[in-house]
Amino acid sequence: LVSHPTPEGIVAVLVGTALGVGTGLVSGQLIRVWRDEATGVIFQRGGWRYLIILIALLLVRVLIRFVFMRSGSAVDETALNAALIAALVGNFLGRDICVALRTLPLIGGSFAKLSGR
Repeated sequence: LVSHPTPEGIVAVLVGTALGVGTGLVSGQLIRVWRDEATGVIFQRGGWRYLIILIALLLVRVLIRFVFMRSGSAVDETALNAALIAALVGNFLGRDICVALRTLPLIGGSFAKLSGR
């Protein structure tokens, strides 16, 4: 994708990014966020449900490859791998946005009040 991106490859990466951000925003609701009252430190924990979403993204990548093979699509392995990476990065971005917004009430509404520990 770096030297000669195809239109199909660009679309695959954009769709992967949108899918990733969307799943990240949804899966961010599954992340437990809490504040330790003794130290004031904010913690987060994803758990099994969040792991299942990440595994599902990988399975979707494999499924898409089989669908494209059957349809004779012009999207190659490199573009699909780039789309998967975009989906995973988008997932983390969406998750972090969701977790950050859920953290704000725990710290008095300002990120400046976050502990540096």
